[in-house]
Amino acid sequence: MNAAPMGKLARSTEQQSLGPDRFTPSSIAVREHRNRERADRIIDQFVERFTEKDFFPDDGDEALFALLVQLPEWPADLSIRIHNENDEVLAIFLKGNDESVVQNSVVLMQNADAYIVPDNIPVADDEPLLRWVFSQLPVGSRVGMGGNFPGSHSDSGRIVTLREQIAGLANDQRPLLFDALVAAGEG
Repeated sequence: MNAAPMGKLARSTEQQSLGPDRFTPSSIAVREHRNRERADRIIDQFVERFTEKDFFPDDGDEALFALLVQLPEWPADLSIRIHNENDEVLAIFLKGNDESVVQNSVVLMQNADAYIVPDNIPVADDEPLLRWVFSQLPVGSRVGMGGNFPGSHSDSGRIVTLREQIAGLANDQRPLLFDALVAAGEG
């Protein structure tokens, strides 16, 4: 067996069969790269397109709820709880990390491919998920307030303002959101 010449690495038989200029990354590196690309894509969609009516980033619902509870106007004692159709808790989103301060929750039910509302509760066709969230906010909530246009205090106006606030928060907190999305994708 001959040693590799100084300054060169010995190549395995597999590497030799691939040719001299072929590099094959490990499956872990590929998975990490895809996860990081996914995080960037979700954040880009929030920053660039979330202000569009009825737009939601692909695979971005958890990021949406995480951003929503971090808005300055979101009450510290209000959580978002995601349940499955059997009423089992799938996720809880809250401001900070002290669940003991939570007094009320916005409850969303998730089936296989959508968020649904309990039977016999009407929901508008226009922005149904955000309207369902607004319908469960405490009276006097400031979430989505602050718009300076005619109609900004209506639910429709508040949703427009909320979308702008979430897009801005995603942009302002991009590094932190990126790390959170990458960590969630690894789990």
